[in-house]
Amino acid sequence: MNKTSLVIALLCLPLAAYAQNYNAAACYTALESGKAADALVQADKLLKGDAKNREALLCKGRAHAELKQYNEGLGALRAADQLSSQPADHVIALLLIGNVQKEAGKQTDALASYQQALDAAKAKNDKTLQRIALNVIGEAQVETGHTQEGLENYLQGAALAANDNERAENYSHIAMAYSKLGNHERAVEYQLKAMLMQERAGEPDEYANAGLELGRLYMAAKNYSQAENAISKILKFARENGSAYWEARANYMLGLNKAEQGDAAAARTLLLDAHNNARRIGAASLAAEIGNAMLKLPNE
Repeated sequence: MNKTSLVIALLCLPLAAYAQNYNAAACYTALESGKAADALVQADKLLKGDAKNREALLCKGRAHAELKQYNEGLGALRAADQLSSQPADHVIALLLIGNVQKEAGKQTDALASYQQALDAAKAKNDKTLQRIALNVIGEAQVETGHTQEGLENYLQGAALAANDNERAENYSHIAMAYSKLGNHERAVEYQLKAMLMQERAGEPDEYANAGLELGRLYMAAKNYSQAENAISKILKFARENGSAYWEARANYMLGLNKAEQGDAAAARTLLLDAHNNARRIGAASLAAEIGNAMLKLPNE
């Protein structure tokens, strides 16, 4: 499931920790390295020796899902859930089941699993798991066009955040939802909060991404001068920290900002520079994205 959000990535961290205790580390290592087929082999080896190895079943379920073998993935995850000995284990299994159902296009089933996870987390009074469940419910709702409902869940999740990293994550979700609803002022307000949280407590990549997203939201609001200021701040940050990737992405965003204003010549110069730098550092996906943007510019 390559499109999983940061929320889901965080969700998987405790599973990797548990894996060490159950000798499933090799399966998780392969899975997190993008080698789902190898992870499946590792899981099956463990399960031959112990058919009730819960962590191997969880890893097996996720590996099947990565390979788009959704029925097999759900079967493994449900078997793992049957072996849950703690309330938190049950919640995590339900969340992972919901993820696979969502990837399989079964949004209604996914929302039902997420709601069960939320109910179980509330019964346990586990605010961390409640926040995660609220966020994945919100994400699923936004993806299916129920943006107002998703926003309300993101707001509830933000109230349960325990630190600046968690607040930053929820503020970014809230900003995105407000943007989809056309409330650009509130979108910018929350993304600015997210960027400040990331500046204070996040990793450099998280801060850079939050800053460029702020620029994008200013562009959506047609506040091009503020967009340029926000993006230029990240460009300066990237250069000072020697990050060619974020420098290329910032120039790409500056180019889009110029294109939005009808300045095709300035946009072309910025996009060409960004494209060349992306190719130079081997950022193929970014280079392709920039290349497509260049094709949309009017001919000189």
